[in-house]
Amino acid sequence: ALRPGGDVLKRGLSGDATVSAKVVDCTSVVREVCRAQECGSLASQALGRALTCAILAADGAEANETFQIQFDGDGALRGVFAVANGRHEARGWVGNPKF
Repeated sequence: ALRPGGDVLKRGLSGDATVSAKVVDCTSVVREVCRAQECGSLASQALGRALTCAILAADGAEANETFQIQFDGDGALRGVFAVANGRHEARGWVGNPKF
């Protein structure tokens, strides 16, 4: 989950309510997941981006609803998966974390 005092998710809405925006800093979540999998540089970047997208997309969902992203491929990473829920809890994996 997003860590108070470290991770931040902010929302904004224009005065006429025609434009909305979200921004997230989830560095500690990404760092924790990548450290647990001993990810290399490229794997950390790919997994971090997928986790960030999942957190942003799941924002506003019910607590038990999830949003997941999966990239499958035959390249060096062998796929990336990330899932987040409405409580901003996220997890993910990369097929070849050492890359």
